[in-house]
Amino acid sequence: ICSQDTMASFFVQAFYQGGLIFVGTILVFKSRGLKSEFKDNQQLILTMSNIIIFRIVVWIIIGAVDLYQGPTRIFITIAIFWMSIFSSCVFVLPRLLQIRARKY
Repeated sequence: ICSQDTMASFFVQAFYQGGLIFVGTILVFKSRGLKSEFKDNQQLILTMSNIIIFRIVVWIIIGAVDLYQGPTRIFITIAIFWMSIFSSCVFVLPRLLQIRARKY
């Protein structure tokens, strides 16, 4: 039951991530009427699409390539690191540039 390689684990992860993407899509739709300084629609869409695409690529690679548990975990760790860094840059850099432009 606690194994990570079962189909039940795959479907639970897919359902959970799909639910998060669905909630994110609803939040993007509801936040379209906010002021421009609070509006992050483009960043949310870019981040969610990056996570969806990258997660699908990771699932395909892990399913297609026969790897041991160690390299698989390293690959997943690198994928999570990439998604986190990309998402952070998409949200943080525009805000930092916006704050910097207000100072000058």
